[in-house]
Parts: sequence; C-alpha cells; structure tokens
Amino acid sequence: MRIMTPKSEALEKLANFPSYKHELRVAYPVGLIDDIDLILKWYNMIKKDEQDFSEAELRNAERLVRTKIDSGEIYKLSGFGFVICSGSHGEFLNIGVWDVDTPYLPKNFLYEKGRKVDIKREGAFCAWEGIIFGHESQAWLKYLASKRTEQDKKNYLEDYLGLKDFLERGLK
Repeated sequence: MRIMTPKSEALEKLANFPSYKHELRVAYPVGLIDDIDLILKWYNMIKKDEQDFSEAELRNAERLVRTKIDSGEIYKLSGFGFVICSGSHGEFLNIGVWDVDTPYLPKNFLYEKGRKVDIKREGAFCAWEGIIFGHESQAWLKYLASKRTEQDKKNYLEDYLGLKDFLERGLK
C-alpha cells in the first residue's frame, strides 16, 4: 500500500448519499444511573431542532435499562459504563459497559424501542454517538492509567462530555 491521490472518476461514484439530509445533533450529560454493581453515565442526544425527551420518555428509557440490568441481559462487568439515549422519543438506547478481562474494550448493548439490536449487523455506534464514545474512551483510559483509587473512580464518573465540546467535535 502507498499513499496516493485517488482518481477523480473513482471519487465521483463514492459517498454521495442522495437521500441523506444532514441534521446537527446535540448531546448533554443527564446524570448517573446506578445499581449496586453497575454505575452508568447517562447522555441524551437529540437533533438540534427537536424538542427534548419528555419526563415520561426518560422514565421509560431508564426503566428499560434497569430491567435489562436486573435480568442479566446487560452485563455488569467492571461496574462502570455509559448510556446514550437518542431518537425522537428516546427510543434508541446504546449502552457501553467496560469489560473486566479486556478493560479497554466496552461490551455494547443496543436497543431500539425496547428490542435488542444486533450490533454485528447494525454497528455499535453512529458517527454522532461516536463523539460521546470517543470522550468516554479517553476518560476510561485516564482512569485505567491511574492508581484506580476511590477518588480516581469518582473522577471518572464526573468526567462527562459537555454540550460545547460535543458541538465543537461534531462540527470539525
């Protein structure tokens, strides 16, 4: 393999997406969802011009996550992870829980309208969710490099991607 400039006739055919309309997203931290053996950092992500989720939609999303944890469908593993709630009504839930055996890899669980989605077919994250995942990965690596004291754990749980950072990364 070598670095080269692609031929313009090849570029003409690639990545055109005629039906795609680019709509900016915003994401912001909501807080922690905690269980005895699992604490998840919660983010909401909506289209920039859409109304935020209602209290009922958020309660339903949280109830689903808690139910999946209680049933064992979402593994507790290291005890830390994150949730991204998205869609027009909070119908998409993307949950990453940091693994124990390979602590730098999250185990991902994706739900659409309460049903588990096969991430092998659909992918673990969309590009917008990837911004949050990138931040969470950096925060987790910082934690792994620490002495992993109680204070280091608190620091990880308090290290959220803010709205301003999300917008800046999404526009680059």
